[in-house]
Amino acid sequence: MQFFNSQHQFLVKLMKLSFVQLTLVLIFSGLSYATKSSAQEILEKEITLQCRDQQLESILKQIENTAQVKFVFSSRLIQSTRLVSVNARQERLSKVLASILTPIQLGFEVS
Repeated sequence: MQFFNSQHQFLVKLMKLSFVQLTLVLIFSGLSYATKSSAQEILEKEITLQCRDQQLESILKQIENTAQVKFVFSSRLIQSTRLVSVNARQERLSKVLASILTPIQLGFEVS
């Protein structure tokens, strides 16, 4: 009888442990699930932006806030203090970036 009791207690502990592990796996797998957005989706976002003779870095920060994107660049390499103008009304992000960066021989990529 005591053997049955100890075996029963062992099984109960094992089931509790398995339940805790399963719960943790489900929680962390749910937390690690991220919405995947392709580069195409990001570049298709439409933004409105009107800036005249502002520093490139300032315009890129405005685009970051408007389109909810993040730019990574070296201010020195892109000469971020140069003045740029942009007038975009409900235009795709890709078109706005191209209109700003192409004339000053800069490009962009999504990663």
